[in-house]
Amino acid sequence: MALDSIEGALLARLRRLGRALRYHELERLEPYGVTPEQVRLLIRLQDRDGLGQSELVDPTFDDRANITHLVNQLERARLVERRPDEGDGRRRRVWLTSTGRGLLARLEGEGRLGHADLLASFDDVEIRTLTELVRRIEHALTSTRS
Repeated sequence: MALDSIEGALLARLRRLGRALRYHELERLEPYGVTPEQVRLLIRLQDRDGLGQSELVDPTFDDRANITHLVNQLERARLVERRPDEGDGRRRRVWLTSTGRGLLARLEGEGRLGHADLLASFDDVEIRTLTELVRRIEHALTSTRS
């Protein structure tokens, strides 16, 4: 098999894996009315509440318009709230509400935040190796962007 067809097959598998992971997460979170992206944003706020919207942007994978859309959805669901910045009244910061904290606690308590089930057949060395390989692929993708 030629190298380019091996690479093509690998990339096709990675794309399928990405889609399968997304559907897996959507299915796990659907009963709670949130998406994986919304949960990731809630977790970021749980780790560091009161961030500005620009601070919520992941420079690699999110854009400002997407974050605004996510925050708007979460605010309508009363999972977050925007408050004026104490130092700069023109800026607004995003805070988890008690409802948002409660949802995260429920998701965590019911095992909906982790993916231990997907990694159960891997030992620690394999998980570390896989993590490093994925990190290197992500680095290669982000270093080629201009």
